[in-house]
Amino acid sequence: MATPQQRRRQPSAPQQQQQNGRIDLRDLKAQMLKRLGPDRSRRYFGYLNGYLSERLSRQDFEKLCLQTLGQENLQLHNRLIRAILYNAYQGKCPPPPLDAGIGLWNLFFSYGI
Repeated sequence: MATPQQRRRQPSAPQQQQQNGRIDLRDLKAQMLKRLGPDRSRRYFGYLNGYLSERLSRQDFEKLCLQTLGQENLQLHNRLIRAILYNAYQGKCPPPPLDAGIGLWNLFFSYGI
């Protein structure tokens, strides 16, 4: 969901690469949770999951996403999508296993994110 100005910009270099060549998505998810709060972030990740699993059309996803995120958070959404795509295409190995002691991940899973 890039705005016309964002579409014209050159893609930025991947941020926060781990040693395994992947981008750590935890920081981006934490930023989403902090900016949106638990309810809106749960809705956003639910819409993203629905779109990626083909339960939502692109048009519906963009409408719901914009309502949930607001214009001010679209850049963070775009960074998350670019990081996911980067990991899918450039990651040299699977993501590291989750540490059960990481509170943020437990928070995400408790909201169904």
